[in-house]
Amino acid sequence: MMKKNGSIALLGLALSLSLFSCSDSDTDSYSLYNQKNNAISFYSHLYSSKSQDDADAYVGIGYKEHQAESENFTYSGLKNYALKEASSPNHSIKIHRIIGQGNYVFLHIEEKEGNATIARGELFKFNSNGKIIEHWGNLQIQPDITASGRTMFDGASINYKLTSGEENITKFQKADTDMFNNLDYSIVEATRVATTSSTVYKQHNPYIKDGREQLGLWFTQMKNQGTKLIMTNKVILAEGDFIVEMNHMNTNNGEDQELIFDMIRVRPEDGYTDEHWDIVQSVLGKDLTKIF
Repeated sequence: MMKKNGSIALLGLALSLSLFSCSDSDTDSYSLYNQKNNAISFYSHLYSSKSQDDADAYVGIGYKEHQAESENFTYSGLKNYALKEASSPNHSIKIHRIIGQGNYVFLHIEEKEGNATIARGELFKFNSNGKIIEHWGNLQIQPDITASGRTMFDGASINYKLTSGEENITKFQKADTDMFNNLDYSIVEATRVATTSSTVYKQHNPYIKDGREQLGLWFTQMKNQGTKLIMTNKVILAEGDFIVEMNHMNTNNGEDQELIFDMIRVRPEDGYTDEHWDIVQSVLGKDLTKIF
């Protein structure tokens, strides 16, 4: 019999503990600190075959579930799905990055299941009591070989002392939407670092090479194929030098529908991004009103 491992590597827990104050006078920081740790605790219990019911303590009244894999888009359906995952051979989960703003917390997660490596994006919305009232999640299997040689998880850590993410959140919300809807490479040039002897746009999408010019090549291919994209930003949040977006991509009038989490690092010196991660999942055939 193969050993079943439901361990959770709580890398992000140490980060949040060291960066946020618990003082009563610092209400915003305490609230964000509390929300982050509640998200981590909820997720660790959710994907545990031994303590899953303990996740219930973090769920608020009126909870809404949006993950496509959950049965009937319910919390009980999410629990059934997570328990099945946690019970699979050699299962483990590692939290790589935590981004929080307002009443939202995002977790960037690496899941191991058998021989597969899976990227997960998990977005939680909290009420004023620190309870989770809404959850979105998606997943993408990482191929054995990526175009850039990078994984979907390595790269820069979040510098929580910086503010370049929040300072540029409005710019990137508009730029990234217009960039894809118009397949406009000039927006790429205005927001992504150029390839020089010292800089390159680092790409963690497993199918795209490093360098902003690779997006230009992809845009040209899409145009030549007559592909029409409609990207709609649903949620955006920023912390430190990072921005994360939850986007809905509609391709060729419904030929495909995707839930995408895009994450970028924003340079404090000029407001350009020099690194990108994404998690892309087709949700074609699913109830989009429940997902988005």
